[in-house]
Amino acid sequence: MNITGGQASFTTPLSLANDYPTTSFDSYLPIPQVASFGMGVRASEHLTLQLDLNYTGWSSHDSMRINFGKQTERLKNMHTPRHYRNTLTPRIGANYKISRVVAVMLGGYYEPTPVANKYVAADVPDANRVAVTAGVALKPFPRFTILAGFEGMTSTKRAASYDYGGFSGTYKTESATTSLAVYYNF
Repeated sequence: MNITGGQASFTTPLSLANDYPTTSFDSYLPIPQVASFGMGVRASEHLTLQLDLNYTGWSSHDSMRINFGKQTERLKNMHTPRHYRNTLTPRIGANYKISRVVAVMLGGYYEPTPVANKYVAADVPDANRVAVTAGVALKPFPRFTILAGFEGMTSTKRAASYDYGGFSGTYKTESATTSLAVYYNF
């Protein structure tokens, strides 16, 4: 992902305003490739079990680079190492058809962090994550479906540092996400 002609503005004490002028910036952020393998097995007339494995090439994100249009003694181009490692994320799930109209889904995954010790910065991904997912599908008419879903995710608590930047912290992420989809098949 290339960012060209971005605009950077800084809020600083008046005594530092000349050191941090409003300026343009360019950046490049490699998006990791993902290879997926999945399979589903119909265990019974009503139950389908699913397994999905995602291999994410995080190692392509070896650094964060930001080049500023105007530089000063304090505002310099940034090149911060990341040194991420590739990961394999397993996901499992089940879909149970209660009736022709209603189906319920349940799943989960474990996503290991790609970030090595000494490179944990205040951006994502920061720690190993575990999630539980659930959903319901309603098909009141042929070709018309309503889906509702939920994902609850938590990460392990991780005390870590970003030695290049000279800071450390304790990281913990939690989220609850809901979704609703309505679709019609032609």
